[in-house]
Amino acid sequence: MPDLWLALVISCVSGFIATVFAMKFLVIKLFPRRGITGKDVHKADKRELPEMGGVAMLIGTSVAFAASYAAGFVNERTLAFLLVVLTAGVIGILDRFFKFGGHIKPILTAVAAIPLILFKTYPDVIRLSFGISFRVPTLYALILPVALAVTSNAINMFDPLNGVASGTSLIALTTLYLCSLVSHFLGVHQGDLITSTISMALVLPPTLVLFLYNKYPSRVFIGDAGSLSLGAAIGAYAVMNGLEMVGVIALMPQVTNSFFILSSVGKLFERSEINVRPIIVKSDETIEPNLDPRAPITLTRFMAVLGYKTEREIVTAYYKMALFCSALAIAAVVFMR
Repeated sequence: MPDLWLALVISCVSGFIATVFAMKFLVIKLFPRRGITGKDVHKADKRELPEMGGVAMLIGTSVAFAASYAAGFVNERTLAFLLVVLTAGVIGILDRFFKFGGHIKPILTAVAAIPLILFKTYPDVIRLSFGISFRVPTLYALILPVALAVTSNAINMFDPLNGVASGTSLIALTTLYLCSLVSHFLGVHQGDLITSTISMALVLPPTLVLFLYNKYPSRVFIGDAGSLSLGAAIGAYAVMNGLEMVGVIALMPQVTNSFFILSSVGKLFERSEINVRPIIVKSDETIEPNLDPRAPITLTRFMAVLGYKTEREIVTAYYKMALFCSALAIAAVVFMR
């Protein structure tokens, strides 16, 4: 056990430091020189910020995995988890340059589930609340790519304002790990707690760094590399630990936002295809809902209708919503016995 704690510390510290270095010297210094920037449309000056901050997170996660491997605490399940995150991240990087489009990206992100299937890291039994469970191993393997595509793209569509995607993903990942601990002590955990802990040590510190640079007011945009890999990490961790229903509860804001957008637009789409924005940013940086019927319905637009006027207010509301759903998710674990 002392060796495990040492491995966790080394993994967390190395992943954190590697992400900071990659963020400072790669994303912030090099990317703008290569034109990898994005405009912060919710600021009066429309400032240009470095984009693809998620690349730094992917580097930090890889370094953390290498540290865990050197310490001897890596198995097929942790390797599968890493491959899922990296695959989704690479798809996000490629999308930055090639613009796959709204129909192609979900198909590509579904490919990220292949490591979970090859290493059979998913449980045979799906547990619902109040002791309800059913065994569908073959069907599970078939729907796994769809599940990963849903979580990845739900986070990708949940990046409207500074720090929303990274902050709510950090909350969701932390919640899922707490649910693993609770389910372990209740005797209903379907994964291996050591593997779960190592897996979380790979992504949580880099995600924290990503959030610190992306939080309001952002210094870096996470890009599709960040949002897709975060969504894949959440989905993969939930699957590996039999926390699918709990994950759905924790991701209710993201799922609701995706439902609003897709139902109002009526199709899968790339953000660049939307010509009418859901909100209007005035010269004093206050936010109003766009009443144009062509504007997609989003949670941000809904919050503006409710009276939230500034980006900071809306971002804070998103965090509160995520924390509330996380509390419900933890409570739901108790009813899985």
